[in-house]
Formats: sequence, structure tokens, C-alpha cells
Amino acid sequence: MNSLSSKKKKILIVYFTIQGITDEVHKKSISNKMLGDENIINFIIDNHNRCKVTINNNVTADYIRNILLSESVDYNYKTVKINKKESKNTVIRKKSPEHLFKK
Repeated sequence: MNSLSSKKKKILIVYFTIQGITDEVHKKSISNKMLGDENIINFIIDNHNRCKVTINNNVTADYIRNILLSESVDYNYKTVKINKKESKNTVIRKKSPEHLFKK
């Protein structure tokens, strides 16, 4: 195995809606915190609080959630999509959100 392929990581794009954002200043603070994290490749949040986060596949749902909780917000589990595929709500209710960020 060459060194290039051993360093290559799978990247995931995860979409979700954040609940609890109070205003634009709060939204900017969340965005800055996400973008400042070395494990987050990219983070975008729109006017409806829908987010697109690009992560390596070793980043867990709890990792992302802890960042959000530190800003007194959370994500809506029913809105999570991974690489544009919707997560099944029945699975979300039966398992912890940890599985949502892993394939």
C-alpha cells in the first residue's frame, strides 16, 4: 500500500437543521465554532438554520452534537441526511444518533 492511499480518508457530507438558534449573532457564533474545529472540513448554515457539514467519516454524531450543545442548540434528528440520503426515522428512534454520521 502506498503512503497516499493509506492517508486518504472518506469524506461525508451531512445535512441537518439546528434547533434553538436565537439570532444572527448566535448563528455566527455556532458557525465560527464549527469552522474553527480541526475535524470539521466545512460548515454552511442557511437562513432557515439548515446546515451542510463536511467531515471525515471518523467524526461521530456525538462529536458534532457536543459542539452544538456548547452553544445551547441541538440538531433535529428527523432532518439528518448523509450524502443527500435521508436517514430513516424508525432507525433514528431505535438507536442513538451516533450512527447517523457513520456509513
